[in-house]
Amino acid sequence: MIALRVLALVLTITAGLPAASSLAVDPTTLEVDDRVPMAFVLSTPTGRPARVRSSELIRRIDGRVRAHTDFALVAMPAHLVTECRGRLGCLALKARPDYDPRILKRPSGGLLPYREHVRRLKIRGVAYPQYLLVVSNVTLPGRADRLSAALVDTDIALQLYHDARRDRPQWEDAFEARVDSGAKAGANATDEIQTGEEVEAFFERFLTQNVRERLIETHHWRPFGAVDLIVEVPHAAVLWDGRTVGSTARGRTRLSQARAGRRELKIQHPDYRESSQQVVVRAGETVTVQIDLQAKPRPSPLGRRMVLWSGVGLVAVGGALGVYALAREDGGATTVCVGSRCDEGRSFQTFGYAPDAAPDESINPRGVLVGPLGYSLAATGAAWSLGALLTDDEEFPWWPLIIGLAAGGVSYGLSAALNDP
Repeated sequence: MIALRVLALVLTITAGLPAASSLAVDPTTLEVDDRVPMAFVLSTPTGRPARVRSSELIRRIDGRVRAHTDFALVAMPAHLVTECRGRLGCLALKARPDYDPRILKRPSGGLLPYREHVRRLKIRGVAYPQYLLVVSNVTLPGRADRLSAALVDTDIALQLYHDARRDRPQWEDAFEARVDSGAKAGANATDEIQTGEEVEAFFERFLTQNVRERLIETHHWRPFGAVDLIVEVPHAAVLWDGRTVGSTARGRTRLSQARAGRRELKIQHPDYRESSQQVVVRAGETVTVQIDLQAKPRPSPLGRRMVLWSGVGLVAVGGALGVYALAREDGGATTVCVGSRCDEGRSFQTFGYAPDAAPDESINPRGVLVGPLGYSLAATGAAWSLGALLTDDEEFPWWPLIIGLAAGGVSYGLSAALNDP
């Protein structure tokens, strides 16, 4: 009996190994959630308590929208419905604060076409709500809630507003009529609901039957694909269109909910060179991208320490030369002219400085200037040492070397040029 139990246990563990192995190779998934805004406004005109609370109603609507499109609802203040008296054109204008006809005025008068405004938004990378979802929930005592929905293309609505003839009487009413007939993405939908499940069913029908064709045309209907990254370096940052979405696992990492189109992918890790490339995502497909990160060179900190202590040494040598020049200065020594020979009268000592040569020979013949050489070496050494201290251990301090040599050379050159002949 014991032997049979042991055998059964072994068989159970063995049978579970393939499943465990398959789980081990499953990719780590990063949800890009690459969505664009959809303006949303909820109207409750009667103000009575609803059978489905507003918070649940919005959650259910958002769930259906996310399941079928690349939109994310952006709620507008409910009081705008009252201000606009429910007019769709007015609400479309409220949903698009990016639009201002004054900035489209031509210098010669008149307005630039509305498409110029859209072009400028795309150049600036502004994600504006092209669509406005207007939902009304009419609540009456003793009856089911009456829910209605309309989807408005704000670009078409703003185009109609932009081109409206304002010199005609009641032009605003004409504009609203044109929005109602020409700016909707599909037919309105109305139904009675009593539960959250009925809200979901209502919006499932609205999205799939009323507005699906328009959203397919504008590439917003189920536009997501996926990207499988093959990267052998774990914990590298993944940037999708400039936005950090997570980090890599060793081997395979999947980016899900990636919107179709050409996207920029960057992989960054402090120990590796950045990888950047364009990835073309197709709806409903998974593209595989293999990335071989190149390790950054790791200079030895020995170079930094050599520059640091070389600088300290130059400061010491420069200081010693300065002390040497001051120590042998003889203020009482002068030179007199003997025949055609005469002391040049230089203000800085050279290494040939000899006060004992007076008065018959020059006490300061031409040569290397001791004092300027001392403070030039000190300036160079100080730049090397301070620069090396401020440089990371893994970086060779090239810039302190260059700055130090430039400072020392300029200080000595100016001193030599200003030295008395």
